[in-house]
Amino acid sequence: VPPAGDLDAPLAVDPDASTWLGDWFGFGYSVLEELRGEAESAEASRVQLWVEHFDAAFECLSESEGRRAGFGVSPGDAVNPEPYLYVVPSAFDRVPPSDMWNAESFRGAVMPFSVLADAHDQRGAALMFFQERRALLAG
Repeated sequence: VPPAGDLDAPLAVDPDASTWLGDWFGFGYSVLEELRGEAESAEASRVQLWVEHFDAAFECLSESEGRRAGFGVSPGDAVNPEPYLYVVPSAFDRVPPSDMWNAESFRGAVMPFSVLADAHDQRGAALMFFQERRALLAG
């Protein structure tokens, strides 16, 4: 985390960047809420913005069975500068092996924004990304 700097200084906000960020989170929240509302998303938490990561996410599936995972959207970070969708299993050692687990900086799966943007139906592609990984985790 960078130093806070002068807390009384005016905050410079780029209007185009803030509009894009609002659109990204709006898209992400709507997809995550739809996924969360599906019967297969057992034991779902609420979707929330995690300020320490600045991503929107929720968890679902059984913790006691080692199937619980976080499903989220990120505007990017130091390791993955491009915005992305992600799935992070809580107990990755118990996850069935699959090439779906493609993340390099953490144990899980990512869909970069560039892949999502190229999809004919971005909303459908995002839901499918999450649903396929949830199904694999659920067994």
